[in-house]
Amino acid sequence: MSFTVPESYPQIVTSYIRFLGNRYYLIFREYEDIEVLQMQIVSPMPAVPPESRLAVSLFLTRLNMRFKLGFLGLDMEDGEVIFRMGVDLEGMQLLEKNVMNMVRCGVQTIDNYFPGIMSICYGGKTDLEALKELDENRVGVELQLAVNSTDAAPQEHEGNR
Repeated sequence: MSFTVPESYPQIVTSYIRFLGNRYYLIFREYEDIEVLQMQIVSPMPAVPPESRLAVSLFLTRLNMRFKLGFLGLDMEDGEVIFRMGVDLEGMQLLEKNVMNMVRCGVQTIDNYFPGIMSICYGGKTDLEALKELDENRVGVELQLAVNSTDAAPQEHEGNR
């Protein structure tokens, strides 16, 4: 991955990364005075149409309540979807692995919730309908992963005795 430092903004580093065929724009900004590194990833998805921005922003607000790290945001002026995360670097050494973990978290978050955003923009769904649909799809996948055909018989657990 190659990085660029804009001449007029020496505290910012930019780059691009490909994930599942999509190209994401990365912006890292260091705040030396408070020892924080902030990462912003600009989604490769098309801009959210003006008539869908309120519903998408409600959807993202509901999603953000679930996240442990970072958040999804929507620029209400141009419809751009971003993922932003910051890390406290006080007393820590910044490693490439940590940066890549931040990037992975961001691009996977954007990718995971892209269908919900598009269902609002082009499928006529409300924010609640899109969230419910995502949850139902996720539960189906989680149930498939959790069910193992060799474990069909009930297990006796310590708490059941």
